[in-house]
Amino acid sequence: MVAFSLDEDRVGLVVEVGRHSRRRFDLLPATEAVRKTVMQEFEVSLHAVRFVAPGSVPVTSSGKIRRKETQHRFVADALEEVSATAHNQTVTTEAS
Repeated sequence: MVAFSLDEDRVGLVVEVGRHSRRRFDLLPATEAVRKTVMQEFEVSLHAVRFVAPGSVPVTSSGKIRRKETQHRFVADALEEVSATAHNQTVTTEAS
């Protein structure tokens, strides 16, 4: 899971969906749960939530998440998405 600022007022979140979870992944409850938890724990409203395929989040050779690169890919729509939501609108794409 990677969160980052998109600008002064907007926060984006990328969630990697496990290989086995993709078969039984239900977008709306997952999105609602993520948004609710982030709001309760951090008092932050998410602008966009993107669920991505396993291995889509770039990491360093030691396994640390490359946050800036993930942010750039997020903005450029260059992540292999399972689904995405923004402003309560949902777009679902199937990863091959």
